[in-house]
Amino acid sequence: MIKKYTYPISLTLSLIILVFVSFLFIRQYLSIKNRGDFQIRHSHEFTPNNKLLQSWMTFEYLNRSFNLPTDYLKNELHISDSKYPHSTIASTANSLGITKEECLILIKNSILKFSTSTNASKN
Repeated sequence: MIKKYTYPISLTLSLIILVFVSFLFIRQYLSIKNRGDFQIRHSHEFTPNNKLLQSWMTFEYLNRSFNLPTDYLKNELHISDSKYPHSTIASTANSLGITKEECLILIKNSILKFSTSTNASKN
């Protein structure tokens, strides 16, 4: 007689425990989310630095990484290379007659300019 009720009782208890733990988890998640401790960061919020920008990178990669319009850097840096956006920073520096470091600085400043103008228009 005891064996007959063991399975339904253990299944019911397991279900009650699962619902209770799920409730606690969701409550804790919503509490963290409402406090602002849980935030999802998007790629456009990242700012360039010397570690993020490398001369081997293509402009297509930069546009995707920093959420830039396709021709933004082309227009900002006056790039006339027909391979753009598939050209690298190093090849563009050579065609502009500047060093890779100077080109990286120009790109960094352009990305910061775009990021600042985008954030200002959101506010």
